[in-house]
Amino acid sequence: MNETDLVSVVIPVYNVSQYLEEAVASIQNQTYSNLEIICVDDFSTDDSLAILQRLAKKDNRIQIFRNKCNLGISATLNKAINNSKGKIIVRMDADDVSFLDRVERQISFLKGGNFEFVGSPVLYITEDGKEIGCSSFYTTDQLVRFLRYKSTLGHPTWMLYKSIYDELGGYREVAPAEDYDFLLRAVNADVKIGMTEKPLLKFRTQSRTGGTALTQGLVQRKMFNYVRRLSRDRAVYSERDVNDVKLGSIIGKKLFHVSQLLYYRATYNKHKKNYLVAGPFLFLSMLISPYQFQFVYRATILKLLILADRK
Repeated sequence: MNETDLVSVVIPVYNVSQYLEEAVASIQNQTYSNLEIICVDDFSTDDSLAILQRLAKKDNRIQIFRNKCNLGISATLNKAINNSKGKIIVRMDADDVSFLDRVERQISFLKGGNFEFVGSPVLYITEDGKEIGCSSFYTTDQLVRFLRYKSTLGHPTWMLYKSIYDELGGYREVAPAEDYDFLLRAVNADVKIGMTEKPLLKFRTQSRTGGTALTQGLVQRKMFNYVRRLSRDRAVYSERDVNDVKLGSIIGKKLFHVSQLLYYRATYNKHKKNYLVAGPFLFLSMLISPYQFQFVYRATILKLLILADRK
């Protein structure tokens, strides 16, 4: 196997000590070995930093950086990328698990298809690592066309040339929709994107301990609408507008939190094919929050479009 290209795997780390070692090991043990593993600890308060330091002593490919305070995902990723030396960047989250041939397969797909930016479907797993479903595969046309309804290329599955980050100026401070914003800007810049048909990553859903969709779900939904408007109208990004989007009532946040828990229950039962149980949970989640209703509505339209494409 030709490993001429150094690949930089960037991993933002924040309070994920329970899953961190497994995540990093899935990169250390890749069949493609010409890697540097850049981990940026975003001022974790658990044992994450100590785990990284222990792992780095045994593997000189691991480079550790630490923020002096909690800066958030966008600044942390930009720091990781700015400190990378590889021509190709691979994204990885510190609580997920990459298939051991992920990098090798993605490089082959990236170069073989003359792509600039690729990803893959994911296998969804629980906190305990049990598989509960798989995300959809999209063709290149669908990846672009369906961006109106969702972020079609899962963030922790990304592989792209570093030059694209340089061209687009990295991530903007629109978390937790920074990936959607970046993907929209890449498509607007005519970057050629693609997706492997088979999953190459296990994506951990944290409904008990709290993941982005639970802890920042309402802001994520609102920020999704904001960056979508930016892309559609080719409008100017404004930090003041971002701060306004993040504002919200305590009641609204609590209602969405409950709505998201109900949505998780609906999704779990759907995967178990308990549709009679999933239906009421889904209905209640939409009833409680208009943002959940909007999310489910878009997902439904997307499914109808996919069915139409198959005919």
